[in-house]
Amino acid sequence: RVAYGVRTGWNGNQGTSVSAIVGQSYDLADRPGFAAGTGLESQNSDVVGALNIIWPDKADLAYSLRLNERDFDPREHDLRATFGP
Repeated sequence: RVAYGVRTGWNGNQGTSVSAIVGQSYDLADRPGFAAGTGLESQNSDVVGALNIIWPDKADLAYSLRLNERDFDPREHDLRATFGP
């Protein structure tokens, strides 16, 4: 498998930051081996991504997702939030 994607970010004053990533993998040999529903059962994996936002001493937010590689239908979403110092 070969993995590829794009990552970007921004760092502001006093520790505030935003980062994002989106990616996918490709099986060069097109060999089966992963169970159905894993996102790796075909030659192209599902598309995955994440967004992280940090406000120091206020909140940390993290969102991740997995989309079907053919039609981009959502397969998984995860949102985590932490508030306070």
